[in-house]
Amino acid sequence: MAEQLPLPALLSQALVAFTIELDNEFEHQMPHTTTDRGASGPHDGPWLVSMAMWFNCMQFVGEEPMPVAGLLRRARTGTNLDGMRRWGYVFLESASGDAKRRPPPRDLTIRATRKGHRAQEVWRPLPAVIGDRWRERFGAAGVGQLRASLWALAAQAEAELPDCLPILGYGLFSGRKQTYPRRTPEAGPDPGPAGLPLPVLMARVLLGYAIPSSGAPRCPWPSARTYCGSWTAPGCGSATCRPAAGCRRNRSRWPWAS
Repeated sequence: MAEQLPLPALLSQALVAFTIELDNEFEHQMPHTTTDRGASGPHDGPWLVSMAMWFNCMQFVGEEPMPVAGLLRRARTGTNLDGMRRWGYVFLESASGDAKRRPPPRDLTIRATRKGHRAQEVWRPLPAVIGDRWRERFGAAGVGQLRASLWALAAQAEAELPDCLPILGYGLFSGRKQTYPRRTPEAGPDPGPAGLPLPVLMARVLLGYAIPSSGAPRCPWPSARTYCGSWTAPGCGSATCRPAAGCRRNRSRWPWAS
């Protein structure tokens, strides 16, 4: 019998599969531009991006300017601001109107372009559309059980986690220490297992695995898996661990673990 993959590996595979299917449908419906093939239709569209940019940016952006700081608070994670501007989805403008200097990102306002608004119309229903496909393909009972199990874990979080995994930089590091606000009664009632898209539930549970405790390894979690060869990195800190990995024993735990 083949060795069973650990939960983070299974969730990662499922989240990648969902992302690919949603991205393919977005590419099919949305006029866009790519490097290899240029414009997909008679009219230039924005540069083609992935589902993460909906969850960490475009679902919160409107036609009216909003402070970038407000976007970051609502998304609870960073986004590729300059990329979304260059790719045609948003306008970034100085709140003071001073065009002579480049203000820091948090002093900017953000609003959707015409192309960005069209992308929002395409993106908004897609998580539910792909979720319905999965229920038809894998069975409503199985997908329902998956959602309920994921919610049972995600609902225990003491922090307000984002709707997607953070964008990683060079070396698979997040680039800065990421903190998340504590969940408060003012946040409103829990939406329940049916109230969040399936990829959001998968991402929040995976993020719970990835958030380290004070005794966590110095290398990021994806690197620990890649270089140490195990989700729990059993060889870290011993002679059996590859010296090039540069990590110690992995003691990552849930952000709500006691």
